[in-house]
Amino acid sequence: YDLPPCSTVQRECDLTPVQTKLLKALRDEGAAMVAEGTIRGANEAAVLSKMMQVVLGGVYGLDQKVIQVDASPRMAELMEILEQLDGRAIIFTPFKESVRQVSAVVGAKYRIGVITGDVRDTERDEIFAGFQSGMLDHIVAHPRTMSHGLTLTEASTVIWFGPPDSLETYDQANARITRAGQKSAQLIVHIVASPLERRVFSRLEKKAA
Repeated sequence: YDLPPCSTVQRECDLTPVQTKLLKALRDEGAAMVAEGTIRGANEAAVLSKMMQVVLGGVYGLDQKVIQVDASPRMAELMEILEQLDGRAIIFTPFKESVRQVSAVVGAKYRIGVITGDVRDTERDEIFAGFQSGMLDHIVAHPRTMSHGLTLTEASTVIWFGPPDSLETYDQANARITRAGQKSAQLIVHIVASPLERRVFSRLEKKAA
């Protein structure tokens, strides 16, 4: 299909002091201590996952309880992007706690649908139908829950609050708006605050594993 063009942009935001401190501890020691508990990764992949959770605002401690981390500059950047848009967006974020935080903030201002693995199929269908009909402004979703073949061309923007851990997930999530029936130029937005995210998004853009 001859679709309108699709552009990718990167929006920078700051890390908060607590994020900077936790990221350094995880990078250097593989663990970090906070008043609410201990953050530790059992191996390199787990440490990277914990670091990504820190930059997104909520990290799981050893007892699997969520430790809240100030990520206010990132949330402010997201809201600024939404205010600048002329249309609807799908906001992807790769952790359930991050979906909860983002939907709470965005939902206070906009009509939204929220999609996670806990949402039943019938409720998902209602959200997608409401979005396509104009009853919802935006969708906040975990990227792995957006199925192959799903068409959401009423949105022309995908915003990545944080990067996914899979090239296939990234491509399939972006493809929800880049489909037959899309009449608008599409925009993919990466929100980044740390070198880790920059490296991950760079590899995704280059179609690397």
